[in-house]
Amino acid sequence: MLGNDRRKHTRLALRLPLSLKRSGESRTVSSVTENLSVGGFYFVTEEPFAPGDRLDCTLLMLDAAYQQRLVRLCCDSQVQWVQAVGGGAGFGVGCRILDYVVRLEGSG
Repeated sequence: MLGNDRRKHTRLALRLPLSLKRSGESRTVSSVTENLSVGGFYFVTEEPFAPGDRLDCTLLMLDAAYQQRLVRLCCDSQVQWVQAVGGGAGFGVGCRILDYVVRLEGSG
């Protein structure tokens, strides 16, 4: 599989809380990233997203310097591919980040 890897950016195995919804919809889906790069991310969900879906996503992490501020990476993304995950665990979804804003919350 590594020989067919077309990724332009290095992926990091980061498990970050993720909330997302289809653009224009109000229902939010929660998941956790399996990996992340500057260009996109991968997660597993029970929600049947489809390639081409535009998603409003928020990834959560702590500020590395202070560990007191919550960092929200709010991004506009697009589903690139979807695959069934074995054992009925749902769907693996690969998304490309189209645009993003970083928001810091809390004291630091």
